[in-house]
Amino acid sequence: MFEVQNLIYIYMILCVAMIVFNWFYMIHNTRTDKKMEKRDKQLIKKIDVQMALIKGKEHVSVKHKKYLEAKLVKVTNLYIFEETLNFHEKECVNEYIEEIKMIFIKLCKIYTKKPAIEKAYFTYILGKFEIGNKLESEGVSAFLFDMLNEESIYCIDNAMSTICKIGNIRNIIKATKIIDKKSNYQNIEIIVKNLQNYKKDNQELSKKLWENFEGYSLKLKVVTINYISANANEYWNKIMYEKLLDTKEKIEIKIAIIKYFSKNYYENVKKELFNILKLKGMKNTEYIITAIKALKIYPGTDTILELKQILQRNQWNIQTAASETLNYLGVNYLQLADIYNGENQKARRILKYVTYRQKRKGA
Repeated sequence: MFEVQNLIYIYMILCVAMIVFNWFYMIHNTRTDKKMEKRDKQLIKKIDVQMALIKGKEHVSVKHKKYLEAKLVKVTNLYIFEETLNFHEKECVNEYIEEIKMIFIKLCKIYTKKPAIEKAYFTYILGKFEIGNKLESEGVSAFLFDMLNEESIYCIDNAMSTICKIGNIRNIIKATKIIDKKSNYQNIEIIVKNLQNYKKDNQELSKKLWENFEGYSLKLKVVTINYISANANEYWNKIMYEKLLDTKEKIEIKIAIIKYFSKNYYENVKKELFNILKLKGMKNTEYIITAIKALKIYPGTDTILELKQILQRNQWNIQTAASETLNYLGVNYLQLADIYNGENQKARRILKYVTYRQKRKGA
């Protein structure tokens, strides 16, 4: 009985101790939150004051620049900085950033030693407020290239985004090479996304990507062709055509080039597309189907004849692609009478189904 009472007393003492601990912890947190809120309001107020100066055609004070330099070493303050600027007019924000931009050279050195998630966020800030554009210095460039070598996908993505926003083509090419060496699917997607967001001289970037083409991985070669395709002009037709004829080139590259010619008309390629249709073997199926689809912008009696011949193949995916292209070209029933009345029942069924489906879509 005595031992049970002792256990009860000990339990009660522990409960009281936990209540007291929780009470003190709650008071401590409340005080800490109030202090943080006070500091946050102070930072917001000081930025707002400088924005008012800018609106009055005055300059940001030297004292404020030193204050910011000390404050923004903490990522929590960097977040408050971003949120505060979001509430101001873009024109004022641009002028403010122009005035304080030099402090970011020192911040780059500090954030290099921070945890990955903080590095990534700082890199994002450099891009969001176009600080890199306003401050294209060796220090900022070195920081961004360091971020490309991080393991964090967020560091790599934000760094590539900022480099593309800055728009220095030499650095963009260097960045693609660094990311390409990582041999990671996600990293290639980062290149694709950020090249698409590049808003400056697309033709110059296309030419520089092509100059470095042979040194790229297979995936990045395909990305390069796709980028050129999206921004192509007649300058590229002959170059792509010669690459398509290269017997040593990999089939993935040839498929990308055919897709280029499915968007960019070039009469000379038509004959080569016909040659591809005559290839045999399962490994060439995607290659053939891509060529069939490309023929949508190469109409003519000869095109119809080639598509009708390949429609006789006993491969449903090739037959379906040929039927779709024939429908797209507006080939009428009389021109396809030999298929509808022919002995190849599979070709006839697929052609009828595709034609019916296309009519339903257009209805």
